[in-house]
Amino acid sequence: MLTPAAVSRYVAALGNGGKVYNLMIVDSITSPEGDIISQRSPVLLHEFGEGDPVRQAQVEEYLSYILAGMEGVVDESGTAAKYFRNWDYRNDVCAKTGTAEVTTIDLENNAWFVALTPRQEPEIAIVSFIPNGLAGAQATRAARDFIGFYLDEKAKTNE
Repeated sequence: MLTPAAVSRYVAALGNGGKVYNLMIVDSITSPEGDIISQRSPVLLHEFGEGDPVRQAQVEEYLSYILAGMEGVVDESGTAAKYFRNWDYRNDVCAKTGTAEVTTIDLENNAWFVALTPRQEPEIAIVSFIPNGLAGAQATRAARDFIGFYLDEKAKTNE
């Protein structure tokens, strides 16, 4: 069984060249006065193709194909196309929809959506999971809204 947190680690690894880091919910603790009491740094757990130059070259090639495919998820023919059509940041997103079948009884499938942004040098990985959400594309809205907020705020700081 996969959790959204575990999926986010591997989606992030797709965008950073294959480095899988530990997952931290809290990276620092600050006092009410703003002093840093405790600070944590990410720890590299695994790197795709680690220690094998041939495999590392293959990883880089395969990652480029995977990311190119993820770009197509939000374009005109992708599985999430209707949710990203005419959206300002569509060209800044690599994504994947997923539908996980639950059971054969009367329950809807689970909906998954993962994304990386910005497309060229990803800074964030997003995972949206909706239990009994019917289909993967249904999980796009929250991720799209968060990406829009993130990129809007980033644009403000770059002005």
